[in-house]
Amino acid sequence: MRMPRVAGVIGLALLIFSWAISGSVSAQAPVPNVPVGKAVGYGLNLDLTAFAAPFLNMIRNNPSLYNITSIQQLNFTGSYDAWFYEKLVDKTTTYYQFQERSASGLKARWLFNATFNNLPPPGTHAGTVSSGLCSFSSVPKETGTVEIDGDFTALVTNSGTSWYTVASYTLHNSTDQMKSVIRASLTLRHVPSVESNFTSCSEKVTYVNRDLTLSVDTSEALRQLFTPSLDYLNFPINDGENWYANSSVTVGAALSGTIDLRGLTAQQEADFFKNVTNAYQSVPGLAVTGLDHFPIDLAAIHITAGGVAVLENGQLHDQTQNVTLHLQATQATMTLADGNFHTVYRISQYAPPGSCQPTLAAIYSPDDGMIIGIQLLSCSGTTPVPIAEWKNVPPDTAQSNIQKTETNYAPVAAAPSPLTDFFVRSPYLGFILVIVAVALVVAYIAIRRRKKPTMAAPPSPPGFEEPGPPPGPPPG
Repeated sequence: MRMPRVAGVIGLALLIFSWAISGSVSAQAPVPNVPVGKAVGYGLNLDLTAFAAPFLNMIRNNPSLYNITSIQQLNFTGSYDAWFYEKLVDKTTTYYQFQERSASGLKARWLFNATFNNLPPPGTHAGTVSSGLCSFSSVPKETGTVEIDGDFTALVTNSGTSWYTVASYTLHNSTDQMKSVIRASLTLRHVPSVESNFTSCSEKVTYVNRDLTLSVDTSEALRQLFTPSLDYLNFPINDGENWYANSSVTVGAALSGTIDLRGLTAQQEADFFKNVTNAYQSVPGLAVTGLDHFPIDLAAIHITAGGVAVLENGQLHDQTQNVTLHLQATQATMTLADGNFHTVYRISQYAPPGSCQPTLAAIYSPDDGMIIGIQLLSCSGTTPVPIAEWKNVPPDTAQSNIQKTETNYAPVAAAPSPLTDFFVRSPYLGFILVIVAVALVVAYIAIRRRKKPTMAAPPSPPGFEEPGPPPGPPPG
């Protein structure tokens, strides 16, 4: 049973999931006695097409606000699914053994073709300096048509096993097998790229016409061992209490696969990896090889820290770090998959009285003895408000939706062509858009891996020395 890792807020506003904070009588949740065979499921489906519609209509209804004189094409479609299934498959006098499956998928496609009346002409333009400030308002404007078409498809699947202590229901160790497949393609026509120099008060304008394709095919075998076992539920759970969960986690992984980006010029690719090189060279004692060209082969990356190998031949050597979590529990009444009200506890990052911060929360059900859902919390003043719900569903429904997600979001490689109605990009503007889209998937991965409200993710992709079979709990 795993609570997803606190990740950055996904920028998707959803219908508020109605739930009632329980009354003045506060119950206490004891250490559960979970029967073998017990299973739970939860998940989320988002219609991104409906979410985007109001924003597109704002542009259609008031194009002049955006300096648009005519719109030839403006369309967006998309969807997001994330489904989890978990089952207790074995129990000894010492450990529970849970098995988990999950799948998440993201699709986004848009077409944009519009004429603007405020595009700067290509070339270098001098600005004006007034009161010591540089302004480019005097740069002439012209009319031109911009086209940005894009398509993004991603599928992330995972199967894992985790072991919990029977006596205190604390997380002892876990394994995960994760696969990520992403396909994105961008077509950009006559998109302005502006480089401003405020020292000389000048700007250089160029127009970009390019086609980019992104392909990600990676696998990750992750292992985590907590010493002592991580007590993130802190039984017995009491409404309103907060506590610290302290442990150290040893993380290792086996990584394989490639990341490829096509369509950059040789200079743009060189600049990109130069920036990557500068970033890791700024860390004292860190040395990286194999990260200097596309496609990136994860198994070819070699990282040393202080002369000690951290990642080589796709193996992330054991890394140990401390875990310190400050958590809180809030009791509530919620309708679960059986259609009945249940007392549940929302386990989230601690916020001092009178404060609030966006976060993810796991929903623990004493009646099930397991995490049965997730909420994405925003703030209304100092009150946390659920704005997205990975909702509790029957286990069979979760399994069925996992299979559908694996089928419906399986990316199909696009033939390289200027006509591919795929994702948007520009020398760096478009590339950033790809990264933003990928970030949504990464956010999900962070959610999935948060088997407990853990620290800021352990080293990016985890797994111990040699992959081998999934480790069971140590004897005794």
